[in-house]
Amino acid sequence: MAQYSLPPKAVFDVQGTLSRLGGDEELLADMIGFFVEDAPPLITELQSAIETQDAPAVKKAAHALKGLVLGCGGVRAGHAVQRVEDAAAAGEIDALVPLVADLTTEIDELVAATLPYRT
Repeated sequence: MAQYSLPPKAVFDVQGTLSRLGGDEELLADMIGFFVEDAPPLITELQSAIETQDAPAVKKAAHALKGLVLGCGGVRAGHAVQRVEDAAAAGEIDALVPLVADLTTEIDELVAATLPYRT
């Protein structure tokens, strides 16, 4: 089984994300809105794919989720979803359950951290 590194301490990189978005706070709020709306169904997709041991479906859902997470500045969640995607790509189905549990925790923390930036 592959070794997965611990995530960095930052939950949400608001300054880095705003910099990438040209300082556009409205765009940041939109990106966060997409994330908050679209992440839960993708987490459900991940969990269903794990139950059916469908590693390619896990990888696909993780990749979509990674775009949402990184688009709105999720640092730790970005690392967590990358670990899920890597494990799925390697076919490490047994590793996915705890990795998705960690990812879910990171997603919850990111949702909470972005609350002040939502419109």
